Amino acid sequence: MRRFSGSSKRIADLVRDFSRFGLVGACALSVDLGLTYALKFYVGLGPLTSKTAATVLATLVAYFGNRHWTWRDRAHRGFSRECSLFFAFNGAGLLISLGCIGFTEYALGLHDKVSFTVANLVGLGLGTLFRFTCYSRWVFVPPTAETAPEPAARQAPSAPAAALPATAVDA
Repeated sequence: MRRFSGSSKRIADLVRDFSRFGLVGACALSVDLGLTYALKFYVGLGPLTSKTAATVLATLVAYFGNRHWTWRDRAHRGFSRECSLFFAFNGAGLLISLGCIGFTEYALGLHDKVSFTVANLVGLGLGTLFRFTCYSRWVFVPPTAETAPEPAARQAPSAPAAALPATAVDA
């Protein structure tokens, strides 16, 4: 029975993290899609340039949302390490999206809004799965036995100094 409760907690934690990640992602997605379409279809930039510029801004939104909400209880292992990994994994996620868009635009020769949207959404979906896995494993690292605070219920009450034997107090 105890093993089941541990599994249930792990699943509940995973669902919570994925839900928060999804909400932060929805905010970043709106920035990404809105800016990508504005730059491509209204400003006239190329598809890959538009996607890259929008993704950079969306990445900033995602970093702050994930660090300060999704995985706020995770250990901080150094700002520069965390940011470097986060932006590196986002760069890899961007390459996944650019691959889908580039394939649609240049290999298939499809330049209409519907084809662009499908390619963009497929790339975003694949990139999101990749980033969630990387963030939860390597960027926002789960607490370890050394870094996790001990639950209050398991901490032994401290004994007053007067209750200790004289040899322990003098030592």
